[in-house]
Amino acid sequence: MDHADGVECSEPPRRLPSQAFIDNLRKHVNLYQDRLGLCCVPLLYREKRPDLAKGQMREWVTERQDLHHIEAFIGGVAIVCGEPSVGLFVLDVDVDPEVFREKHPVLFSEHPIVRTNRGYHIWARSSTPVHTDKRDGVEILGESKEGVLPHLVTAPPSRHPSGHLYRFINEGKLSGIKEVGDGEKWLQDLLGAPVVSREGGADYPVLIPQGSRNVELTHLIGYLAKEIRLGGLGQKHLLALALDENERRCVPPLTEREVETIVRSIWGREIAGGRGFPTERAERPLGSP
Repeated sequence: MDHADGVECSEPPRRLPSQAFIDNLRKHVNLYQDRLGLCCVPLLYREKRPDLAKGQMREWVTERQDLHHIEAFIGGVAIVCGEPSVGLFVLDVDVDPEVFREKHPVLFSEHPIVRTNRGYHIWARSSTPVHTDKRDGVEILGESKEGVLPHLVTAPPSRHPSGHLYRFINEGKLSGIKEVGDGEKWLQDLLGAPVVSREGGADYPVLIPQGSRNVELTHLIGYLAKEIRLGGLGQKHLLALALDENERRCVPPLTEREVETIVRSIWGREIAGGRGFPTERAERPLGSP
């Protein structure tokens, strides 16, 4: 049983893992770190939040911790995607997962597969950086943008907040995580061209034409602002990312001054003002069309 028993209190008792759960968790963490070279982060029990003190996150996600940190793992474990885990990237399949499985049976025979609360996580490694995006309804969790903390993916035997137990459906594949060579090319062949996930389930277009540039770039910068703040960085880093996205996506790009105006507006209103982030499309663009 995973809950603490026999505690009388006026409030519901805190959910605590059993010793058997903790022992199994630490066995998995040893496997991930020692045999597979993965960077692990402890999670709170039945939550997706790291079980770390304020200020510790960057240390844990940027380098693989020694096994003497094993006592930190009590409630769950997340794997750090990207370079800290030697090129690990994860396909997060939540939409029509069984249809996806029928469409791509080879993936399920060659790669470690985790059964999640709503679908599957498919683990793979790339010899070249694989960037986080979304393709054909599948979230790709890989390298984060410079200055932003890496992505974490919950791993077995953690429990989802719903109580679902993350588990491998083919644990034998954990003898090694298959490397696919050039990950971006592999994904292109498998799933097609990338887009970037937007809060609320929509997508950021790869190319933004004139007439949509301010609206789309404003939403993308709003998303990046949230990631920048979580990473403990500031407006200067946000501006650098925004200018890069403007050059890569907007056709033609907005001027540097126009991008600076959007960044100042979002940072001042949404970050310094503490009023959250935009989730709806802007009704009117800022600056030029």
